[in-house]
Formats: sequence, C-alpha cells, structure tokens
Amino acid sequence: MQPETQRHGLGGSSRPRGRAGGLGRRGRDIALTVIAAVACAAIAGGIAYKLADHHPTAPSPPARTSPGTGLSPASTVLAYYAAINQHRYGKAWELGGRQGSLTTFENGYVGTAHDTVRITKVDGSVVTVTLRALQSDGSVKLYTGTYTVANGVIVGSDIQLQS
Repeated sequence: MQPETQRHGLGGSSRPRGRAGGLGRRGRDIALTVIAAVACAAIAGGIAYKLADHHPTAPSPPARTSPGTGLSPASTVLAYYAAINQHRYGKAWELGGRQGSLTTFENGYVGTAHDTVRITKVDGSVVTVTLRALQSDGSVKLYTGTYTVANGVIVGSDIQLQS
C-alpha cells in the first residue's frame, strides 16, 4: 500500500503526508543537535586557540619611551620638575642633561618655593609647557616654552618668562 499524497502548487509535487520537508521530528532534532554541537565545538576551539600560547605577542610599549630612563618625553619633564620641587637637585640636573655645574644649577632655584608645570602639547620629543614658579616672597613668575627630550634626558629648552 502506498502512502496517501497531497498535491501542492502548480508543479504537482507531492510529499507523503505527515512529513515536513522529508524530515520527521526525530530527524530535525538530530540535525539541530548536530548543528548545536558543531557551533559549541567551534566556539570552544576559538577560545582554546586564544588562550594557547601559540603566537605570543609583546605588549605595546608606552608612547615613545626613552631607552635611558624608560620615561616618555612628557614623563621626563614631569620628573624633572618633581625632583626640583623635592630639592633633589642632583636628580633634576641629571634629567636636565647636566648643563653647567650642579652648584650653578642649584643656585638657579634660590628664591623659588615651588614650580607647577603643565604640559600643553607633546609632539614627538618636543614637550610644550606652561610653568608657574611661586617665589619665596610670595610672588609668581609665569613661563612658557618647550623642552626637547632624547633618551630620557632634556637636551634642549626654549623657556621664556611671560610675567
């Protein structure tokens, strides 16, 4: 005995009754299970690949560090003024490129109570700053200009007194 058929559309195709697209409920369940298993395996494989140490990558270096100190140009200028404010003139003198004698460098800060530096721009090795120098007598001197940094050392400066 042949299964009863039902005609659909103009092409006269016929399918046995009780079957959707030729797959029964059990067939659909198996197909969905296989698809889900393959998807899970692909996800697990991707995660395992990412976690595996197949292709180690070096971390990205901080923005343009200097080989000598490991400091970026901006960090070098900030460290320079931090050393001055802490009266660590030897450290500041080293960061400043050891220009002249240490004694002359220290004497240049006689009468300065505190320096506040603000970096306004960094372009490669050139750091643009504004500087507020509080004097021991309470007055304030304002400076603007640039520092050029190489290998963690200030190698050039163009700082002008504004007021």
